[in-house]
Amino acid sequence: MSQTNYLSMSERELRQYWLSHKEDKLALEAYLERRSQRPQGTTTFHPDDADFEERLNSLVQRQLQIKQ
Repeated sequence: MSQTNYLSMSERELRQYWLSHKEDKLALEAYLERRSQRPQGTTTFHPDDADFEERLNSLVQRQLQIKQ
């Protein structure tokens, strides 16, 4: 089995890798560990995501409500 360098992958790349290699339990562990280190309440999404505009608008609305 080849050694995959999970540390060199971005969180998004690691997620994509795991989705394509679900038998790779170490990839899942690495992904979950990376996610657990993210500050609570952090939202991540990419402009190429299908629901990007909807998620961005929702995030902006939440931030506006917090500031009021």
